[in-house]
Amino acid sequence: MYKIIFFIISMLLSISLVGIVVLNNAHILLNIYFQQVEVTIGMAIVLSVIVGSIVSFIFIGSLILFYRGKYVKLKKENEVVKKEVQNLRKIPMQE
Repeated sequence: MYKIIFFIISMLLSISLVGIVVLNNAHILLNIYFQQVEVTIGMAIVLSVIVGSIVSFIFIGSLILFYRGKYVKLKKENEVVKKEVQNLRKIPMQE
């Protein structure tokens, strides 16, 4: 279900970006450090969307890796605690 929703959202985004490129054909001058590049407004918008997506994927990926490591650590800790509980249950009660 999520794949279908993601596909529909991706298609809508792609169609809207193509529309932006087609409708905004005026040229602008981009100053990138030591260079000047002349591109259309639509291409500048598309490039900014792509760069923003890449940056957000990097940040989200780092968060996923952090929490995955935390999950593995907690899972190992949980296994140790389960073994301790099993061992304590095997020991007879002394009064």
